[in-house]
Amino acid sequence: MKRQYRAFGKRIRKLRIADDYSLRQFGELVGMSQGYISLIETGKIKPPSDEKIKQLADVLGVGRDELFYLSGRLPEDVRKIAENKAEEVSKMVRKKFI
Repeated sequence: MKRQYRAFGKRIRKLRIADDYSLRQFGELVGMSQGYISLIETGKIKPPSDEKIKQLADVLGVGRDELFYLSGRLPEDVRKIAENKAEEVSKMVRKKFI
């Protein structure tokens, strides 16, 4: 079990509980089984697809970027920018945050 899987799952669980969703209710809203959500929340499997991450964020009312970050991935639009402008993106990030 990877640490990043646990961080993603822990955040999903915390948000789900804060919104007072049972596993069953939440599963119905996001189109996933209770068992699958449980595996995600406990970090036993990797985070779901990009489309499911977007859906999770929307249902839970959090920014998509937060969940993508916790999943260890970048949103597709950011990934494309980074791929096409790798040097510029790296310089910009370093200048802003280092």
